[in-house]
Amino acid sequence: MFNFYENVRKPNVLKDITIEQYVQKVKNGEHARNILKAREAGKGTTLYQQIKLKQPAVTLNFTFENSRRNANAINSTGYLMFDVDDKCFSPSSLDPSNFSIINKSFGGQGYTLVTRVDGITPENFKVAYNWVAQQVGLSEMFDVNARSISQSTILSYDPEIHFNSSSRVFDATALTTEENQPQIEELVTPNNDYKDLLILGGDQKKLKGYRFNNSADFFNGEHKGKKYLIGDFAFVEVTGTFNYKIWEGGRSKFLYVNGCNLKYLNRGISYDGMVKVLGYLNSNCCEPTLRPAEIESLVKGIISSETKPKAKSRKIIFNDAEHRLTRAEKYKVLGEYQKELHKSKKVDEIAAFLETYDGGKITKNTIRKGLGMHSKTLKKYWEFFEHDIEEYNKSL
Repeated sequence: MFNFYENVRKPNVLKDITIEQYVQKVKNGEHARNILKAREAGKGTTLYQQIKLKQPAVTLNFTFENSRRNANAINSTGYLMFDVDDKCFSPSSLDPSNFSIINKSFGGQGYTLVTRVDGITPENFKVAYNWVAQQVGLSEMFDVNARSISQSTILSYDPEIHFNSSSRVFDATALTTEENQPQIEELVTPNNDYKDLLILGGDQKKLKGYRFNNSADFFNGEHKGKKYLIGDFAFVEVTGTFNYKIWEGGRSKFLYVNGCNLKYLNRGISYDGMVKVLGYLNSNCCEPTLRPAEIESLVKGIISSETKPKAKSRKIIFNDAEHRLTRAEKYKVLGEYQKELHKSKKVDEIAAFLETYDGGKITKNTIRKGLGMHSKTLKKYWEFFEHDIEEYNKSL
C-alpha cells in the first residue's frame, strides 16, 4: 500500500492506495488537464509551480503513521522509487523486467521508476537504494535529492505508463547500514597536467589549479586517448550540489567527505588551499552556511590526521580531460552499455536453463514457460540457440 496526500506541502496522510490504483490514476489522468497546462507553461514558470504545489502526492518507499516524517515510518512498501530528471534519459536503455512502474514525471521531461525490493528498513535504506540503483543501471542517473525514506512523488499523467506486476524482486535483507566501499589502489602521484572542473554554479576561476576527480588516472598507457572505459572503477570526486541545499545535520559530513577526497586528489594541498575550496562549497551548497571558524577547524582535522577518500563504484568512466562529450552523448553510451548488459544476462539465463533441461523436445514455448519469459523477449535471443536446439531435438 502507498500513502496518498492532498499535496506535497501537506504531510498528513489522507488515505492508502494500492499500486494498481496508483497506476490507474497516472494512466487515466485524474488531473491531466492541469498537468498538461503546467507542462505547456514550462518548468520554472509561476503557473507551473502553482499547479505543481496543488497536485496530490504519493509516498512510494515507506508508509507513515499520521504524517510523512522519517520518524513516523511504519514499514517499507516493498518498493523503491527512483527519480530521473533529465530530458536526455530514455528508459528504453533499461531492462523493463526490473521495474514495476515507469512513468513520465509531472513535468513531462523526467521519469519516475519503481522497483520491487524486499528487506528494506530505515537503517539500511540508503545502502539498499544505492545497491538497487547499481543493479538496474541507474547509478549515474538518479536524482540523489530524491533518495529519501519520506520522499513523495507528485501525481503525474502518462497514458503509456509501464506496469509489470511480476517484475523482478530484489532482496536487500542481507544489506547492513555499512556501505561496501570500492577498494582504492594507491595511485601514482596524480597527474596534474589537466585540472578536472568542479561542476558547480559560480565563479570557478577561484578554484583554478585544483583536481576534483580521478577520471584522468584511468586513461594512461593503452587506454590513453579513449573516450570512455567500461569496467569496475573506484571513482573519487569533490562535488557540489545542483538543485538542492545541504541543511543542518548534514553540512559537516558533506564538507568533511569532500575535504578527504580533495586531500587524496591533491597530494600536499595546503591548509589555505583546502579552506578556499571547502569555503566555496560551503557558500554554494550549505544552508545556512557554517561559520569560517568551523571550516577552519574542519580543515585542520583533515590536514593533520590520516584520512581515506570515499569512492563511488562506477562501471563507466568518461575521459573528460581529452574528450568533452555532451550529456546526450554520455547517455547514449550508458544506454548502449545497459542494452549489452541486459542482452548478456538474458543469454546466460537461457543457456543455464538449457544446460539443466531434461524433458524431451525443446521449443520456444518450453523456454518461455520454463523461465517465465515474454515471447517477444525470447525472440530477440532465439538466434543464439536455434542451431543447437535443432541438433538436440534431432538427437532424440
